[in-house]
Amino acid sequence: MDKVDDKSNVASEKDENLISNKEQSNSFDDKNWLCSDLNVFLESVDLKRLDEKEICIHKKHQEALKNMKETYKDPETGYKVFTRLAHLKRGKCCGNACRHCPFGQVAAPENRKKKFNTAFYY
Repeated sequence: MDKVDDKSNVASEKDENLISNKEQSNSFDDKNWLCSDLNVFLESVDLKRLDEKEICIHKKHQEALKNMKETYKDPETGYKVFTRLAHLKRGKCCGNACRHCPFGQVAAPENRKKKFNTAFYY
């Protein structure tokens, strides 16, 4: 399956709008806003664009988000992975090209940036 990154700009625009709206409310502790962001994100995932391994990762991430967890265990490596929630609470891109960065990996060096598959960066 050829994974063309044609929706990454759309995802980034959605993320930018959500972050912009959040900046107006001034608090990343606002659970209503966090839940709204997470629901919009989950609804935007296109499962048809994910392979079996990616679906497994997405399900782990989705489960963690539904339980408002900031990390989950990667199903393949066993490493802890920060969820979208953890990144939103941080409030900005850390520059490490994280899998679930909601900020479009804007602070990551170009050579580390990854492709977006509608669910996460890979």
